Amino acid sequence: MVTAPKLQNTQPDYTKAIEAADKLLRDNQITKPPVPLVELATNHGYSVQIGVFPNDLLNVCGYIDINKKVIMTNASDSPNRRAFTIAHELGHLLLHEDELRFNSDLGVMLRAPLGKQELDPREKEANAFAANLLVPAKMLKPYIEEPDRVIAALFGVSEDVIRYRKLSLQKI
Repeated sequence: MVTAPKLQNTQPDYTKAIEAADKLLRDNQITKPPVPLVELATNHGYSVQIGVFPNDLLNVCGYIDINKKVIMTNASDSPNRRAFTIAHELGHLLLHEDELRFNSDLGVMLRAPLGKQELDPREKEANAFAANLLVPAKMLKPYIEEPDRVIAALFGVSEDVIRYRKLSLQKI
């Protein structure tokens, strides 16, 4: 009998997430924004699709189907939100592939209510991976003094992501 891998840590491994994002960028020789997410997914054998989700799934941003090798994003989301979803799902693929094979629900990205913090360490890792893939510290530093809206447009992300990444850089 094959058993599902156990969740090893109850705390997210942010270092693992950041290193995986950095490695993906290095391996694909990506040195400037914006990060070509669809190309990265394709390089891993996945297609990226935009779908119209039924009303009962409007709180779903997207998901990864590991068997069909598809990353699906919600058509009702903005392009910036869809980019984060693709990066998040790539994070699950690179960080949690074994678990995804046993628990496909792990690959479903739900919209968190405003002010609610994510509790699952795998989701936190996938979010950290996505933020570091989309706005790597090395790429952000030359633009750090620019207005958030300018940086966000350059990186193809929301101003919220830029503010989050600037805060995380200050903590280092």
